[in-house]
Amino acid sequence: MPNDRDIDAPVSLQGLWPDSDDEVIEGDESGFKQEYETQTIEVCSTPLQVRQFIFHSKNANRVWPGTFNLAEYYLSSETSGDINDLKNKKVLELGSATGLLAIRLIQEGVTVITCDYKDEGEIKDNILHNFTLNNLPHVPHIEHTWGTGWVDGGFDVIVASDILLYCGVYKELVFTLKELIDKPEKKFVMSWNRRMEESKEFFELMEDGGFVCEHLGKCVYLFMLKT
Repeated sequence: MPNDRDIDAPVSLQGLWPDSDDEVIEGDESGFKQEYETQTIEVCSTPLQVRQFIFHSKNANRVWPGTFNLAEYYLSSETSGDINDLKNKKVLELGSATGLLAIRLIQEGVTVITCDYKDEGEIKDNILHNFTLNNLPHVPHIEHTWGTGWVDGGFDVIVASDILLYCGVYKELVFTLKELIDKPEKKFVMSWNRRMEESKEFFELMEDGGFVCEHLGKCVYLFMLKT
């Protein structure tokens, strides 16, 4: 569990992205106008195209800062992570949002399946769109709401970036992680950049659920079942 000194204020998203390449406004029958922009964002020295929506009820519309922490953990020579730890393994990205992290890992030869909240298809469609933008074939996507019972399995590593935004559903998140991480050799690797004092509860619930936590540096945490 993190120390008090590890807790800081939430990171502001404003100003994290360059000017958009294009901006589109779409209308629907309710009168709501959805806006999105397609941008070039560099992830570990590789420029990628990503479409981000101006609004989504579960904040699956943006690239979160933790995406870069986790990518750098696995891809930078200055960190303890090793991309080879993910190769030849089945990886699930929980809370994929725009799919940017999955895209970057797949470019390095990792097998990744994306997963996010079960909405009316907007998250899935946007992830597939971003795969197309970056000239990658589509990968399977799982629509799943935490705590509702997992229907797929066999994953060796679960990765996630900044998924602790909604404090009210920590119990549901831990429920899902306990379903996914059901063997000691499986791993959950999480970047926790957008920090809140309330997020301590998640670490406590994970400990109560039989997990041990290791801080790997640069806001990246590893969870495994106690042995």
